[in-house]
Amino acid sequence: PRTVPAIDSPFIAGIHEVTIAKDAHTKEHNAQSFSSFGILQGLKNELIRDIIEDSNGNLWFATNGGGVSKYDGKSFTHFTDKDGLSSLFVKCLLEDKNGNLWFGTWRGGVSKYDGKSFTHFTEKEGLLNNTVNCLLEDNSGNIWIGTDGGGVSKYQPAKEGQAGTFTHFTVKEGLSNDFVSSMYKDINGDLWFGTREGVSKYNASNDAASGDAGKSLPSGAVAQAGFTHFTVKEGLIDKDVRCIQGDKKGNLWIGTLGGVSKYEPAKGGQPARFTHFTIKEGLSNNLINDILEDKYGHIWFSTFNNGLNKYDGVYFT
Repeated sequence: PRTVPAIDSPFIAGIHEVTIAKDAHTKEHNAQSFSSFGILQGLKNELIRDIIEDSNGNLWFATNGGGVSKYDGKSFTHFTDKDGLSSLFVKCLLEDKNGNLWFGTWRGGVSKYDGKSFTHFTEKEGLLNNTVNCLLEDNSGNIWIGTDGGGVSKYQPAKEGQAGTFTHFTVKEGLSNDFVSSMYKDINGDLWFGTREGVSKYNASNDAASGDAGKSLPSGAVAQAGFTHFTVKEGLIDKDVRCIQGDKKGNLWIGTLGGVSKYEPAKGGQPARFTHFTIKEGLSNNLINDILEDKYGHIWFSTFNNGLNKYDGVYFT
């Protein structure tokens, strides 16, 4: 992979707009007691692309045209281009181990916010593509940036007087496809990238290009230049991957435009395998947008236009 210097030029953020949050809207005759927050309750924009909870318990909302809103339980604090955000169209959020907030945007690259200053990373600063779909921090504190056509860029922060760097991974370096929609770090520290052409697993536990040589993989799984590829040929239900999520048992759930594939790693002499879930198995829609495991071990799937599905290991709700 190609490594280039990253231009790191922080600047002081502007004064943020703060809005006192009004009472959440609670619908009558709502057996599940859902409450909603919209513009009337203090949000800047109602099109939400991502939500995270930071280490202080604040909720951060990435919006599609209104920048980022932080909710502390009492008020909303808004971050827009007037305050230093690189774009109002924010697609993904990340808090790193040092408490910095990272905002991946549409056509504006990445904005890093340390509580006082913003730092922008765009094509001018070394990023390969300005539309960022996903963000991830690895075990070494590097920030991985999945882009919409530029592959993945690993940002290694400045250390001991050395400037930060970008290392780029594209199809040329072994990635399945340069359109990266999702990323996941497994219990071994290895990274999984969801693309339009399947999943690429990268052995990043020691950041060595060793692939999965010697490991038990699904029949036909292809290892190349440190990457192991999983496509329809290797057992994936559909090549267009939108999300990846691990569970407490070490399995990976891969959401695609054709349903869900559950990947079970090799255990006890048994080879790794895929199990598929589609409308036939109980999903309300095969177009999967996101996946989450709750504290009870239930797996939740958000779908395109067909709501939420909960899977308890036996039944779908």
